Amino acid sequence: MMRYVSLCLVVLTVACGPSNDSSSDLQSRPAQATSELSSPVLESKDYPIAADPSLTPGVRCTHPDEMRYPEHIAYCTRSVSKGKKDQVIRAYDDLGYRLEELSRSKIKIDHYIPLCMGGDNAKTNLWPQYEAVYSRTDALEAQLCLALSRGIITQDESIEKMLYAKAHLQETGTILAAIKALL
Repeated sequence: MMRYVSLCLVVLTVACGPSNDSSSDLQSRPAQATSELSSPVLESKDYPIAADPSLTPGVRCTHPDEMRYPEHIAYCTRSVSKGKKDQVIRAYDDLGYRLEELSRSKIKIDHYIPLCMGGDNAKTNLWPQYEAVYSRTDALEAQLCLALSRGIITQDESIEKMLYAKAHLQETGTILAAIKALL
């Protein structure tokens, strides 16, 4: 219990920080991510560093294949066709990115709300994630899903932390360390 309280304090500190922004609406934060990063790799106009909320607001599994974890979370089996992936890339290119010009091996179609946290395969939960982005978020996703499967955190907590990290890439290491401390 004490470790859980400690994690909550760490995540609250990370989430709130010194900012005067009291908003907890995580889906409005991806637009802020660009100004908070200092890596030139993450400042490219060729690919997004965060999901666009108009295209990818994130949705939970609506037609589950099974229920998982102590919380009985609706789980959708991965099912994203090449055609759907191409549609997601084209939709983001319509926003001004140049994903179709990049090597496809550098991009993956990411579930904004991960499947292991109860995300859906709908286009509104998919976005093209560049390798410099997913190299920062994939390890956190795995640890959050492990904590969720063990009943250490809830589905809502795991999703909140994941979406926050995807919008604040420079903080993924801090959040990952806090989750690892719980495990």
